[in-house]
Amino acid sequence: MKRKLVNLANSFLASFGIEIIRKDNSIKPMPTWEDRISHAQSIGFLAKEIIDAGAFRGLWTRSVSHIFPGSQIITIEPNPYIEPELRKTISKITPHPIIVQRGVGETPGQSQFNIWGDPKTATSASMQSHIQGEASIEVNIQVDTLDNIAKEYNTQPDLVKLDLQGSELKALKGATSLLEKVEMFMVEFSCLDAYIDRATPREILDIFFDNDYCLYDLVDLHYRPYDGALTGGDFIFIKNSSPLRAYKNWN
Repeated sequence: MKRKLVNLANSFLASFGIEIIRKDNSIKPMPTWEDRISHAQSIGFLAKEIIDAGAFRGLWTRSVSHIFPGSQIITIEPNPYIEPELRKTISKITPHPIIVQRGVGETPGQSQFNIWGDPKTATSASMQSHIQGEASIEVNIQVDTLDNIAKEYNTQPDLVKLDLQGSELKALKGATSLLEKVEMFMVEFSCLDAYIDRATPREILDIFFDNDYCLYDLVDLHYRPYDGALTGGDFIFIKNSSPLRAYKNWN
């Protein structure tokens, strides 16, 4: 009833260039990836097969398994020092996730994996170089493409997550087949140049827009304490053909 009265009033006020709008002073919390992917699940998105590239300790894998119980997950993590904790974190998931100890890139081969700080806890670990300088530990790792890994394990993922500390663009260049059919990608982005030659937000956006995806959401944004500047977060992309895109109206 209230909405009808507002519409009636607006039809009268329109000739005066005036419109009544609802003022919303509520403080909305910043969306997390769990919130938004859970929401997508609640309106029909189903991920039966999932790839978690850059699994680290396995917390994302464990959380997404609660959103999509029974899904088959492939976890990819090249850091050999973190594997015991990764296995422990995902030990109770059914079916048990497949662990692939490799890096992902544009082509198969070998690469140097750089770790700064304690290798069991370091969040600064990447195939990229860092402005911190020489890494504390350098590990030679096997690198493969996401397409090859998907083919090897006979998976056709509905959801792929990339958290590769700057190597996301290289990984996507090795995922041409997956980019043709995966319904949803979640990809970390950064606005800082901490990792040398890391993927830029523009490069990531271009790859997805060129492969018939749209930006579905922005989640887990981070701001540095130094000046409050945006440092990064995660993009969520979906195929333009996804049922999540079917409805075009507002209400």
